[in-house]
Amino acid sequence: FKLSVYDAIICSKLVYGLETIHLPQSVLSKLDAFQFKGIGEILNMKTTFITRENTNVRVFDRANATANPKSKPNQNIRSLSHYVQGRQESLLKHTVRSSNEDPLRQCTLEYNKPIPFQVPKRRVGRPRLNWTNEAYKRIHLKNNRGIELTWKADPHQAIWNMETDIRNRSL
Repeated sequence: FKLSVYDAIICSKLVYGLETIHLPQSVLSKLDAFQFKGIGEILNMKTTFITRENTNVRVFDRANATANPKSKPNQNIRSLSHYVQGRQESLLKHTVRSSNEDPLRQCTLEYNKPIPFQVPKRRVGRPRLNWTNEAYKRIHLKNNRGIELTWKADPHQAIWNMETDIRNRSL
C-alpha cells in the first residue's frame, strides 16, 4: 500500500509540470536518486553504501514484485526520468495534433508546421536545449525511424517525416 501511495502522490507531485521544460541528465539522475531513496525506505532496504547488492535495478525489481505481484502490464513502477520523458513525448504529440489557434501550439511550434518555434532575436551565447527538440529526438530514435546520424544530418526532415504518424496516432 505504501508503494502505491508513494508512486501516486509523492512522485506525481514531484514531477508536476516538468514535461514543459528541458531537464539535463544530471537533474533526471537526481530525481531518480530521490525515488530510489524513498522506495528503499519503504522496503526497508539498506543503501548501496552498506549493502552492495542493493543496486537501483534490484530496488526496482523488488518494488515491482511487491506492488505488482501478478506482473500486469503497465502497472510497474517506472523511474521518474522515464515518466517525465514519456509525459514530454505525449505532450508534444498532443501539441502537434492540436489546431493552430491553441495557445500551447502557438508558443511551442511554428504556425502550420511541426517544427519547434525558434526565437528570432536571441542573445549571444550557447543555444539552450529545448524540450521539444529532445522529445522529437527520443520519439525518432525510439520508434526506429532512423539512427542518431540521420537525426543530426537533418532534424527538420525527420520531424516532417514523423508528422503524419503523430497525427494518425500511429506513434
